[in-house]
Amino acid sequence: MDLGIKKLTTHTWKNYCTECGVSGKLSGHGNCHGKWGKNGQIWCTECRADFCGVTGKELSNISRSTLKKI
Repeated sequence: MDLGIKKLTTHTWKNYCTECGVSGKLSGHGNCHGKWGKNGQIWCTECRADFCGVTGKELSNISRSTLKKI
């Protein structure tokens, strides 16, 4: 039975964009008025790819890129 309770997770991703191949350009952002939220995402400031902070998968329907865990 789903009571809407979410498990908090911590992941560490390599600072390398698998979409454009550039290192050091990933930035985190959340959805809680500028603060990290439970649905926080990671985006590349170079190519603007948007990744899920939990799964590391790129969020567009076109791409199949996934961030690399450290």
